[in-house]
Amino acid sequence: MSYIRTRGEKGSVVRREQLEAMTTTELLRLIEEAEDVIADREHEPKGPAHHEVVERKRGRGGRWLQRELVKCGKPHCSKDRDGAGHGPYWYLYYTNPKTGKYTSRYIGKNLTPELAEEFGDPPAV
Repeated sequence: MSYIRTRGEKGSVVRREQLEAMTTTELLRLIEEAEDVIADREHEPKGPAHHEVVERKRGRGGRWLQRELVKCGKPHCSKDRDGAGHGPYWYLYYTNPKTGKYTSRYIGKNLTPELAEEFGDPPAV
């Protein structure tokens, strides 16, 4: 028995019999969707999304708060194409106490009250 394993529920598969039960139109649509996904993946940036720092503030204990514009790099993204990018979004940079490595955490468009107090209440976006 042939099958295609898919992500999702544990053991989720598409069996050959299921594909054979589909109409030719449904199969062609499936192929078209799969080709679109593959084309998008081939044009995705190899590394992480590009971030442009708009504002940076120093906090306690070597922590930094940065507001960043994010360019996702997707080929059909109008925000990337016109140069605007997404955001700006706040990111907190700090040393992870468990690993000892410098890392970042996405905060969002608005700061939590605790971060606003620590970093001198930066203006909300």
